[in-house]
Amino acid sequence: MFTDIIIVPLLQLIDVCLRMYRYAITCYIIASLCLFFGLLNMNSPLIYNGFGTLRQLIEPALRPIRRILPVFGFLDLSPLVLILGLKFISSVIFEMIVRLMK
Repeated sequence: MFTDIIIVPLLQLIDVCLRMYRYAITCYIIASLCLFFGLLNMNSPLIYNGFGTLRQLIEPALRPIRRILPVFGFLDLSPLVLILGLKFISSVIFEMIVRLMK
């Protein structure tokens, strides 16, 4: 009874937040590539503020991963590792929801 009312919706909310964070990481990767190839102009206030916001959201989570991963030249694999870690956490949360609903 308690798990149906409190725990399951809380786990679902956490899962939605993790999914939104994964989407933000994907947007950050795409924006970084567009900036690298000159498709976006950082002089535009919209691009500057949007990319700055994404950077402030994503970079604190990427820093510890970058300290551990070796450098591959221009290839940064830390966002991929972060997305895979978040996906793993989401699958664990999903499994917890399924077991609590039984």
